[in-house]
Amino acid sequence: MSRVQLGRRFAEVVEAVAREQAANDSEGANKKPSTYLFTKSGFYSKEAVAFRALVHVKMNQGWVNKDWLQGLKWLSEHNEQQVAQFYLGK
Repeated sequence: MSRVQLGRRFAEVVEAVAREQAANDSEGANKKPSTYLFTKSGFYSKEAVAFRALVHVKMNQGWVNKDWLQGLKWLSEHNEQQVAQFYLGK
């Protein structure tokens, strides 16, 4: 599997687990449904991608930093819809 495919699969699993957790959180007499739910689109939002990129840059790994900085430049030049299309094929 490619890195992009693995990332998409990871996002799908996170979203499924979040939905299941939200359903479990709302069970019982005194429980309220969760208002926060992880989603694939949230995982790949510009802010989330930029945050993960900056975490990797902070690790100071030479060539990795160069690649991430190029990625951040690309991210700054594209809107939210273009980013979602790149990652999610939407």
